[in-house]
Amino acid sequence: MGVRAQIVLFAPDETRAVAAAQAAFQRLEDLDQTLSDYRPSSELMRLCDSPPGTPIPISPDLAEVLETAVQIARCTDGAYDPTVGPLVALWRRSRSSLALPSEAERAEARLFVGWHKLVLNGQARSATLSRSGMRLDLGGIGKGFAAHKAQTFLRELGYPMSLVALAGDIRAGDPPPERGGWRVAIPEPEGDSARDGGISLLLSNQSISTSGASAQHVDIGGVRYAHVVDSRTGLGATRLNQATVVSFDGAIADALSTASAILDPGRALAICGMFPGTQTFIVESGERPIRHSSPGWALLLAPKNDTNPDPP
Repeated sequence: MGVRAQIVLFAPDETRAVAAAQAAFQRLEDLDQTLSDYRPSSELMRLCDSPPGTPIPISPDLAEVLETAVQIARCTDGAYDPTVGPLVALWRRSRSSLALPSEAERAEARLFVGWHKLVLNGQARSATLSRSGMRLDLGGIGKGFAAHKAQTFLRELGYPMSLVALAGDIRAGDPPPERGGWRVAIPEPEGDSARDGGISLLLSNQSISTSGASAQHVDIGGVRYAHVVDSRTGLGATRLNQATVVSFDGAIADALSTASAILDPGRALAICGMFPGTQTFIVESGERPIRHSSPGWALLLAPKNDTNPDPP
């Protein structure tokens, strides 16, 4: 996944805790071998190199994450799109060269982008790419999916009181002893002075993902572009909101936060509201940041007098 994982768990003794953590780290490594777009030998990249129009059998993990990816792409009209790889590759070159891609280059890349060009067959557990040159990119969903899978794996091993964090994607299991939940802090976006020290949530058997408002940006021609590619323009987003989504499903939280960072906040909240148990908080960028939240967001807030420390 390209980020360092952090695992916290409660076990009867140190020996069993270390063994469980090592097993969970191996589960994450296996998922990286499946989902990575940086590893040429990953299952995802082998699928991208397959002949177009040919159904390719895929593993249960890849089938599950692609099903969710297509579902979110459909709901967001492509604001999140797992086929955005050609535009991401084009933008990576632009960030390196500090030169915007031409209209012709973006038009060419768009020929290979579009979630409807990825055909999934759940019964046969296969995936078909409609065109040669398509490149799938699970960067906006993979970490949330992997964190959820690793925490579920720990639960199956007998350690339900556990938490797995992959950068801005966290999966919280059963609450720690004598606690109402895991205390998770949301990073403060630049320029939002109204946060009064930030916001902390209490989560239990939920996933949280935060996207946008990143320090990763580049200035080209006097315009600041974010690292997140807006598939509608083929360029890095020029106005990136910070979106935090809490959901029972880690992949859904990750993909919805990715889409919500570039969508109009009102539309993003409406889309997120289509998924039961999902709560959303968006800080709209601008000279004076504006905060938006779903109706149940306040129920997640940690009490001000709660002294449970944030996980590492």
